[in-house]
Amino acid sequence: MGIDMVLSLVSRSNLSELLSMQVGSLISALESRALSRPDSDQRLKRSFDIDAAAELLDWFEEHHLPVTSELLDALQNIGLIAACECIHLCTHWASRGHWEAWEGRSFIYLETMVGYSVEHVDDLYSSALWKDVLTSSQGFSEKEYSEAVVLNWMNRREEIDATLDQNADPHILPTMGAHQRNAETLHHVLSKATDEGNFLLLGREHLSAEKWGLDEANLAYILTHGL
Repeated sequence: MGIDMVLSLVSRSNLSELLSMQVGSLISALESRALSRPDSDQRLKRSFDIDAAAELLDWFEEHHLPVTSELLDALQNIGLIAACECIHLCTHWASRGHWEAWEGRSFIYLETMVGYSVEHVDDLYSSALWKDVLTSSQGFSEKEYSEAVVLNWMNRREEIDATLDQNADPHILPTMGAHQRNAETLHHVLSKATDEGNFLLLGREHLSAEKWGLDEANLAYILTHGL
Protein backbone atom coordinates (compact mmCIF):
# COMPACT_ATOMS: atom_id res chain seq x y z
CA MET A 1 0.00 0.00 0.00
CA GLY A 2 1.23 3.50 -0.83
CA ILE A 3 1.37 6.71 1.14
CA ASP A 4 -1.89 8.67 1.18
CA MET A 5 -2.24 12.31 0.23
CA VAL A 6 -4.80 13.93 2.56
CA LEU A 7 -6.82 17.07 1.90
CA SER A 8 -8.98 18.27 4.79
CA LEU A 9 -11.83 20.76 4.59
CA VAL A 10 -11.52 22.74 7.81
CA SER A 11 -14.00 25.17 9.36
CA ARG A 12 -12.05 28.36 9.99
CA SER A 13 -14.48 29.63 12.63
CA ASN A 14 -14.51 26.37 14.55
CA LEU A 15 -10.71 26.09 14.58
CA SER A 16 -10.43 29.73 15.63
CA GLU A 17 -12.84 29.05 18.49
CA LEU A 18 -10.73 26.13 19.73
CA LEU A 19 -7.50 28.11 19.61
CA SER A 20 -9.03 31.01 21.53
CA MET A 21 -10.51 28.87 24.33
CA GLN A 22 -8.86 28.65 27.72
CA VAL A 23 -7.03 25.35 27.99
CA GLY A 24 -8.98 24.24 31.06
CA SER A 25 -12.32 25.10 29.46
CA LEU A 26 -11.39 23.21 26.30
CA ILE A 27 -10.39 20.12 28.25
CA SER A 28 -13.62 20.23 30.28
CA ALA A 29 -15.73 20.64 27.14
CA LEU A 30 -14.02 17.69 25.48
CA GLU A 31 -14.44 15.50 28.56
CA SER A 32 -18.13 16.36 28.95
CA ARG A 33 -18.78 16.08 25.19
CA ALA A 34 -20.11 19.64 25.26
CA LEU A 35 -17.79 20.99 22.56
CA SER A 36 -19.50 21.89 19.29
CA ARG A 37 -18.15 20.46 16.06
CA PRO A 38 -18.88 21.73 12.53
CA ASP A 39 -21.38 19.85 10.41
CA SER A 40 -19.77 17.01 8.52
CA ASP A 41 -19.79 16.83 4.74
CA GLN A 42 -21.49 13.54 3.98
CA ARG A 43 -19.38 12.94 0.89
CA LEU A 44 -16.13 13.10 2.82
CA LYS A 45 -14.52 10.89 5.44
CA ARG A 46 -14.27 12.18 9.00
CA SER A 47 -13.09 10.78 12.31
CA PHE A 48 -15.73 9.99 14.93
CA ASP A 49 -16.29 12.67 17.54
CA ILE A 50 -15.15 10.40 20.34
CA ASP A 51 -11.89 9.59 18.52
CA ALA A 52 -11.10 13.22 17.68
CA ALA A 53 -11.78 14.22 21.30
CA ALA A 54 -9.66 11.36 22.68
CA GLU A 55 -6.69 12.38 20.51
CA LEU A 56 -6.80 15.91 21.91
CA LEU A 57 -7.28 14.77 25.49
CA ASP A 58 -4.33 12.40 25.19
CA TRP A 59 -2.20 15.27 23.90
CA PHE A 60 -3.21 17.52 26.82
CA GLU A 61 -2.45 14.73 29.28
CA GLU A 62 1.06 14.47 27.87
CA HIS A 63 1.69 18.22 27.60
CA HIS A 64 0.81 20.25 30.66
CA LEU A 65 -0.29 23.72 29.58
CA PRO A 66 -1.48 26.49 31.94
CA VAL A 67 -5.22 25.94 32.22
CA THR A 68 -6.13 29.64 32.39
CA SER A 69 -4.27 30.58 29.19
CA GLU A 70 -5.85 30.70 25.76
CA LEU A 71 -4.70 27.66 23.81
CA LEU A 72 -2.87 29.51 21.03
CA ASP A 73 -1.05 31.68 23.56
CA ALA A 74 -0.05 28.65 25.62
CA LEU A 75 1.31 26.88 22.54
CA GLN A 76 3.82 29.69 21.97
CA ASN A 77 5.77 28.50 25.00
CA ILE A 78 6.42 24.91 23.92
CA GLY A 79 8.37 23.42 21.04
CA LEU A 80 7.29 23.99 17.44
CA ILE A 81 6.61 20.33 16.64
CA ALA A 82 4.52 19.68 19.76
CA ALA A 83 2.59 22.93 19.30
CA CYS A 84 1.78 22.12 15.68
CA GLU A 85 0.75 18.59 16.66
CA CYS A 86 -1.86 20.15 18.95
CA ILE A 87 -3.12 22.47 16.20
CA HIS A 88 -3.23 19.51 13.82
CA LEU A 89 -5.41 17.58 16.26
CA CYS A 90 -7.62 20.67 16.56
CA THR A 91 -8.04 20.64 12.78
CA HIS A 92 -9.25 17.05 13.03
CA TRP A 93 -12.00 18.28 15.33
CA ALA A 94 -12.73 21.33 13.17
CA SER A 95 -12.74 19.36 9.92
CA ARG A 96 -15.91 18.88 7.91
CA GLY A 97 -14.22 15.87 6.37
CA HIS A 98 -11.26 14.92 4.25
CA TRP A 99 -10.35 13.46 0.88
CA GLU A 100 -7.50 11.00 0.58
CA ALA A 101 -5.89 9.01 -2.19
CA TRP A 102 -2.71 7.07 -2.79
CA GLU A 103 0.06 9.50 -3.56
CA GLY A 104 0.94 7.62 -6.74
CA ARG A 105 -2.60 8.03 -8.05
CA SER A 106 -2.62 11.71 -7.15
CA PHE A 107 -0.33 12.42 -10.09
CA ILE A 108 -3.18 11.42 -12.40
CA TYR A 109 -5.76 13.51 -10.56
CA LEU A 110 -3.68 16.67 -10.33
CA GLU A 111 -2.07 16.47 -13.76
CA THR A 112 -5.49 15.99 -15.32
CA MET A 113 -6.75 19.04 -13.46
CA VAL A 114 -3.92 21.43 -14.37
CA GLY A 115 -3.02 20.05 -17.80
CA TYR A 116 0.72 19.66 -17.27
CA SER A 117 3.12 17.09 -15.83
CA VAL A 118 4.22 17.08 -12.20
CA GLU A 119 7.85 16.02 -12.14
CA HIS A 120 8.44 14.88 -8.55
CA VAL A 121 6.38 13.66 -5.63
CA ASP A 122 7.40 16.69 -3.57
CA ASP A 123 5.87 18.92 -6.26
CA LEU A 124 2.47 17.43 -5.43
CA TYR A 125 2.54 19.55 -2.29
CA SER A 126 3.73 22.85 -3.76
CA SER A 127 1.76 26.06 -3.33
CA ALA A 128 2.16 26.90 -7.03
CA LEU A 129 0.58 23.61 -8.12
CA TRP A 130 -2.37 23.95 -5.76
CA LYS A 131 -3.08 27.49 -6.87
CA ASP A 132 -3.34 26.10 -10.39
CA VAL A 133 -5.47 23.18 -9.14
CA LEU A 134 -7.98 25.52 -7.48
CA THR A 135 -8.16 27.76 -10.52
CA SER A 136 -8.44 24.89 -13.02
CA SER A 137 -11.10 23.05 -11.01
CA GLN A 138 -13.56 25.82 -11.84
CA GLY A 139 -13.28 24.92 -15.53
CA PHE A 140 -14.62 21.38 -15.05
CA SER A 141 -17.94 20.02 -13.95
CA GLU A 142 -17.62 17.08 -11.58
CA LYS A 143 -18.64 14.63 -14.29
CA GLU A 144 -16.32 16.16 -16.89
CA TYR A 145 -13.42 15.95 -14.50
CA SER A 146 -14.02 12.32 -13.49
CA GLU A 147 -14.34 11.32 -17.15
CA ALA A 148 -11.09 13.13 -17.98
CA VAL A 149 -9.30 11.33 -15.12
CA VAL A 150 -10.48 7.91 -16.33
CA LEU A 151 -9.43 8.73 -19.90
CA ASN A 152 -5.99 9.84 -18.64
CA TRP A 153 -5.65 6.59 -16.69
CA MET A 154 -6.64 4.51 -19.72
CA ASN A 155 -4.16 6.35 -21.95
CA ARG A 156 -1.37 5.75 -19.45
CA ARG A 157 -2.11 2.04 -19.42
CA GLU A 158 -2.06 1.92 -23.20
CA GLU A 159 1.32 3.68 -23.26
CA ILE A 160 2.86 0.87 -21.21
CA ASP A 161 0.94 -1.85 -23.11
CA ALA A 162 -1.11 -2.76 -20.04
CA THR A 163 -4.42 -4.43 -20.70
CA LEU A 164 -7.80 -2.74 -20.36
CA ASP A 165 -9.61 -6.04 -20.85
CA GLN A 166 -11.54 -6.89 -17.71
CA ASN A 167 -11.47 -10.56 -18.67
CA ALA A 168 -7.68 -10.50 -18.64
CA ASP A 169 -7.42 -8.39 -15.48
CA PRO A 170 -10.30 -8.56 -12.95
CA HIS A 171 -8.98 -5.42 -11.21
CA ILE A 172 -9.71 -3.17 -14.20
CA LEU A 173 -13.30 -2.26 -13.31
CA PRO A 174 -12.70 -1.79 -9.55
CA THR A 175 -9.70 0.42 -10.31
CA MET A 176 -11.69 2.47 -12.81
CA GLY A 177 -14.45 2.87 -10.23
CA ALA A 178 -11.95 4.00 -7.61
CA HIS A 179 -10.55 6.63 -9.98
CA GLN A 180 -14.05 7.91 -10.72
CA ARG A 181 -14.95 8.18 -7.03
CA ASN A 182 -11.65 9.81 -6.09
CA ALA A 183 -11.94 12.33 -8.90
CA GLU A 184 -15.53 13.21 -8.08
CA THR A 185 -14.79 13.63 -4.39
CA LEU A 186 -11.67 15.73 -5.06
CA HIS A 187 -13.68 18.04 -7.31
CA HIS A 188 -16.31 18.28 -4.59
CA VAL A 189 -13.87 19.23 -1.83
CA LEU A 190 -12.20 21.81 -4.08
CA SER A 191 -15.59 23.39 -4.79
CA LYS A 192 -16.26 23.61 -1.05
CA ALA A 193 -12.90 25.30 -0.45
CA THR A 194 -14.28 28.46 -2.00
CA ASP A 195 -17.17 28.56 0.47
CA GLU A 196 -16.85 31.27 3.07
CA GLY A 197 -15.49 29.92 6.33
CA ASN A 198 -13.64 26.86 4.97
CA PHE A 199 -9.99 26.33 4.11
CA LEU A 200 -8.00 23.39 2.79
CA LEU A 201 -5.30 21.68 4.82
CA LEU A 202 -2.98 19.58 2.67
CA GLY A 203 -0.59 16.92 3.91
CA ARG A 204 0.43 13.31 3.67
CA GLU A 205 0.68 10.33 5.99
CA HIS A 206 3.64 10.46 8.39
CA LEU A 207 4.37 14.14 7.59
CA SER A 208 5.48 16.16 10.60
CA ALA A 209 2.66 18.41 11.80
CA GLU A 210 4.47 21.72 11.26
CA LYS A 211 4.72 20.93 7.53
CA TRP A 212 0.97 20.44 7.01
CA GLY A 213 -0.79 23.10 4.99
CA LEU A 214 0.17 25.66 2.37
CA ASP A 215 1.01 29.33 2.78
CA GLU A 216 -1.28 30.95 5.36
CA ALA A 217 -2.96 27.59 6.00
CA ASN A 218 0.35 26.05 7.09
CA LEU A 219 0.16 24.98 10.74
CA ALA A 220 3.46 26.62 11.69
CA TYR A 221 2.18 29.86 10.14
CA ILE A 222 -1.08 29.58 12.10
CA LEU A 223 0.91 29.00 15.31
CA THR A 224 2.83 32.23 14.75
CA HIS A 225 0.20 34.45 13.14
CA GLY A 226 -3.14 32.92 14.07
CA LEU A 227 -6.02 32.48 11.64
